[in-house]
Amino acid sequence: MLSDRQLQILGFIVQRYTVDHAPIGSKRLMEEGINASSATIRNDMSFLEELGLLQKNHTSSGRIPSLQGFRYYVDHLLEIDMLNNEQLQTIHNSLQGQFSEISELVQRSVRALSDLTNYTTVAFGLDFESQVLLDFRIMMLNVHQALVVIITDGGPVESNVVTLPYDIFREDLDILTKVIHDRLLGKKMTSVYSKLRTEFPMILQRYFADPQRMIYLLESLWKDVFAEDVYVSGCMNLLDYGFVHTPLEFKHLYSFFDDSKQVAHLVKETQQDMDGFSIRIGEELKNELFANMSLLTANYDVARHGSGILAILGPANMRYSKMLGLLYAFKEELASRLAEYYRYLDSAQ
Repeated sequence: MLSDRQLQILGFIVQRYTVDHAPIGSKRLMEEGINASSATIRNDMSFLEELGLLQKNHTSSGRIPSLQGFRYYVDHLLEIDMLNNEQLQTIHNSLQGQFSEISELVQRSVRALSDLTNYTTVAFGLDFESQVLLDFRIMMLNVHQALVVIITDGGPVESNVVTLPYDIFREDLDILTKVIHDRLLGKKMTSVYSKLRTEFPMILQRYFADPQRMIYLLESLWKDVFAEDVYVSGCMNLLDYGFVHTPLEFKHLYSFFDDSKQVAHLVKETQQDMDGFSIRIGEELKNELFANMSLLTANYDVARHGSGILAILGPANMRYSKMLGLLYAFKEELASRLAEYYRYLDSAQ
């Protein structure tokens, strides 16, 4: 167990190193108010080094935090820097303006967060599995295209134009719509997903002489609805922190962020465990690409409409208190804007 002075020393070294990125020695600690002699402070620093919380920089007598030290700081000493009114207004302004789809607002949010942090940021759209399917409509536009509208109790989920397989007629779409209405309306989206995959291929055989065309159409209609909405911004910011040294490493990094499933696995592997936030450092990310990085995540919640995730990926020596403050402000602002959007939809009905 660390003494109060040792905790004070560790906390100060972490806080200053994340700002200055320079080793801190005993003289600096005395100047900053550590009430002990230089020899006593050096002994405490040596003790923290033996515990693996600090490490010595070979170019000076000062110490810098280890990954384990950052972990200890996050678990025991970290406090969130709440933003002032001017900073909050900046975030509020960054998410203002018209948008036609929820995805536009989420993308705007992740870009703005990346611009303010200079790190890589990730966002997930609302997770609507608990919502209930209220309506499904498919309207033929011409012999090749149809407009599909899917509505849950959380509002419109999907509205897009799809290309029809060859030899599909309006009567076929009417039958498909009726089958979906009879068997899926009023069901939770988790149940809808399950039934579409397991029951519907057999059900469609009862209604169509060539059900394979309709099965293909059904898959194309719903694939985007259940796809993971992952948005990434500023992934090339990672090049600024010396983590990429060769073209092969750059290729691996680029490929990683080009694969939404890998990104989703990285972010969703974490669980919110600190006042609604999660922080994973170094090997906790279980990926050698990010061995010297940290991932901060937070959920944003919109009542009755689901929840999503915001995340910041950057160097392990990031300013955690500041980053958490920004993450908190963004998740609150994004949730507020989405709630406002859904209130507008409700009033229009």
